[in-house]
Amino acid sequence: MSGINYPRVAWAAVVAAVAAVVLEIVVEGAAKLMFRISEADLWAESFGPLPQGARFQWINILVLFAICLLMMWLYAALCGRFGAGPRTAIITALFFWLFVLVLWANFVNLGVFPLEIVGLSLLFNLFEIPGAAVAGASVYKEKPAGRG
Repeated sequence: MSGINYPRVAWAAVVAAVAAVVLEIVVEGAAKLMFRISEADLWAESFGPLPQGARFQWINILVLFAICLLMMWLYAALCGRFGAGPRTAIITALFFWLFVLVLWANFVNLGVFPLEIVGLSLLFNLFEIPGAAVAGASVYKEKPAGRG
């Protein structure tokens, strides 16, 4: 039985994060072109302009990488059960999406975020998270089985 290849998990997380950014640009851009609405517009209406600056950007990058690292670690852990490939990546992505759904639902219930923003974000994430998981999974390889 092979184990989790942690350096490959990290590399898969980088690939997944890049894919997530690209998919965010494509999905957000398509929504802006088709419906004249974006997450950023809704955030600005509800909370004012988004923060700017290097610290804000670095924190966003680190959070994205941490999420992708956890997602790729879960993918690696599930490979033993479901086998490597896109199916397991989709299962991993749906788990993450459901986790986000529950978390955001609680924030809406508490009145922290408006339903319109959360609904749009969840819809976008339904495309972005699986795409990022499949991209990351495409570069992940398990450790070869050891001797003895």
